[in-house]
Amino acid sequence: VSSLTTLLADPEEAVRLTAGLRLATLEALDALTGALNEPEANVRHAALHGAVTLTAKTAGPLALGAIADPDPDVRRLAAQAMGPLAFDAGAPALTERLAVDPEDTVREAAARSLVALALLQKAGKGREPYLTTLTLALVDQDSDVRRVAITGLDALESPPSVQTLQLSEDINQERWRRVAAHGATAVPFCARIVKETQLDLRSVKRRQGACQALGDIGDASAFEPLAHATRDVATRVRSASAYAIGRVGEAPAIEHLVRLSRDPSPAVRIGACQGARSLGGAPA
Repeated sequence: VSSLTTLLADPEEAVRLTAGLRLATLEALDALTGALNEPEANVRHAALHGAVTLTAKTAGPLALGAIADPDPDVRRLAAQAMGPLAFDAGAPALTERLAVDPEDTVREAAARSLVALALLQKAGKGREPYLTTLTLALVDQDSDVRRVAITGLDALESPPSVQTLQLSEDINQERWRRVAAHGATAVPFCARIVKETQLDLRSVKRRQGACQALGDIGDASAFEPLAHATRDVATRVRSASAYAIGRVGEAPAIEHLVRLSRDPSPAVRIGACQGARSLGGAPA
């Protein structure tokens, strides 16, 4: 076992993965668990590669523990494993990964496992959380993730409505005025977008557009996602959320506007002033 554990750090991937599988065959759970806490991502990946071949009772919790690993390959493997393992206790973590993970491959793996878990549930209330999550994934940035979501919904005999398809198309084409015209129906989809974590310009513009649409909709349900967006790392998202949250008109918005009025960015401070005017006041 000691020699195999050492081989988890071998420079050759094939050797590392073989060592992980061999440790699993020997049911060397302590060695695998310890390796999953090692600082080297390659070691953690090789250990998890072996661990997920164990029984679901053993492998499921190990995969769940690795689902938020700093390394995307480890997260992907963890997400990928939970469906075949029928580890439904991992559904909340998979839902979180599908919504916010910055890596396309991790979100796709999470979507596939959620479909697999949903298929194990009886039609009805047991499937509802999965259907909601997969429906919201129709506005994912990645086309492969969207494809998994829509084929999964078809397999679950719950295809999206024409209205939902039109809304998701408007969002994916970044037609934000049309998105706002859908009214409160669009809020959960825009809420998913503002919680994305990618830092590339396209992603930032998506979050900015979603904030603008939420402000145009003006429904009280838009307050929570806009409050989240006020803490976005991107200046243009904070600025858009500041203006939009004032337009929604919920009284707690003033607390966020006061904070944003002290933001280092002039654009955000201007947005806070505009938002405060929409509320009929000015931040102190």
